[in-house]
Amino acid sequence: MRTRKPPCPVLWTILLAGATTVGAGTAHVHGHAELNLVLEGGRLHVEFLSPAANLVGFEHPPRDAADDAAVEHATLRLAKGDALFSFPDSADCRLHHADVQSPWPQTRDAPHHEDDAHEHTHTGHASDRGREHADFGASYAFDCSRPQQLSQVRTTLFDAFPALQQLDVQAIVDDRQFAARLTPATTLMAF
Repeated sequence: MRTRKPPCPVLWTILLAGATTVGAGTAHVHGHAELNLVLEGGRLHVEFLSPAANLVGFEHPPRDAADDAAVEHATLRLAKGDALFSFPDSADCRLHHADVQSPWPQTRDAPHHEDDAHEHTHTGHASDRGREHADFGASYAFDCSRPQQLSQVRTTLFDAFPALQQLDVQAIVDDRQFAARLTPATTLMAF
């Protein structure tokens, strides 16, 4: 298992500590999730954090083959960042890598998929098994050849995970901070 440092620690610290938040923090609320975006030069860093219940329908360790399949399906779906986020064509943003953090170790029957050299799935630690809450996390890096054209982001997370009802977004773009609350009816955030 590979661990990564945050892609741009100074900007993430500023974003997480100082940005005006819509959802006020890291509360674990079913139906709600968080999305953080930081544009650094031509690289857009995206971080998604969600209770497992939003993505797989439960927060207990997988108990059977159906639970294993739900975890595998969510993990693979999250790894497809270019299907979950879209940007103006003029910004020419391409997925560089995606890292997914599951709250449970690799399931016993599910194969580990690494469809692309730039997409990785990771799992949590055995010590996470007894936790009352379980969360998925995913981080993405998009390379944008014309970052000055990056004026908005649209997400299909609500379509991919119907139990997700609210997404609190914080963003730093061109040294400006933004916050928004997205819902199934409002999937676009303009900068």
